[in-house]
Amino acid sequence: MRLIPALDLAGGAVVRLEGGDFNRARRYADSPDAWLERFAVAGARRVHLVDLDAARDGVSANAPAIERLIERGGPLGIRTQVAGGIRSLARARAWLDRGAARVVVGSAAAERPAEVVEWLRELGGERLTLAFDVRRSESGAREVATHGWLSGSGVSLAEAVAPFAAAGLRHALSTAIERDGLLGGPDLELCLETSAAAPAVAWQASGGVRSAADLEALAAAGAAGAIVGRALLDGLLPLLEISRWSRNGSSPAST
Repeated sequence: MRLIPALDLAGGAVVRLEGGDFNRARRYADSPDAWLERFAVAGARRVHLVDLDAARDGVSANAPAIERLIERGGPLGIRTQVAGGIRSLARARAWLDRGAARVVVGSAAAERPAEVVEWLRELGGERLTLAFDVRRSESGAREVATHGWLSGSGVSLAEAVAPFAAAGLRHALSTAIERDGLLGGPDLELCLETSAAAPAVAWQASGGVRSAADLEALAAAGAAGAIVGRALLDGLLPLLEISRWSRNGSSPAST
């Protein structure tokens, strides 16, 4: 498993949402560039960059900051995975052309699966990560959420991932929305569910990580990667854990 530090951006600043709620955003004073440098020194080989503004309403004030982070990441040995508001093949290609190693597609995959299957075939399995952000519906069943976690799709994780797994999907991430940014521990049940839904896919788990023990638990549950934001930003998880969980792959392109 690889630890993948996350930087979520809103208005050009690093923030963390609590439970996916835009009204409960923690803002960090240090710049995205400063955090990228820290992650690089700590041994990060991949960083997850999220444009929260684009995820919510499709309008981004963060593109210049993300472009700068992609450019700075190259000499630092960091490959970037860009997420947020990527709802067209043209936008996906634009981020790849700007130097992103992978783009993350969420809402479009849930709403237009046949179309995004074609994106997968065109871009290739190593350049596209699909995101399935999961929460409990009013009935208590898990469903995939869309549009910055504001809308429910009515589609289960297994239903959402099935057409992509059949088309050769290689990388995906799942976020337990209710746990994201709250430091309550990861949703191990969701991790096991993703592995069962598509065992050939390298799944990245997101939401709730607070300690080294949580990383061990995710690895034991079969996660290929753990996306971690607030625990690193708040200093609860030492940055040295990044190096520890990067030793198992010498190539930045792995996982």
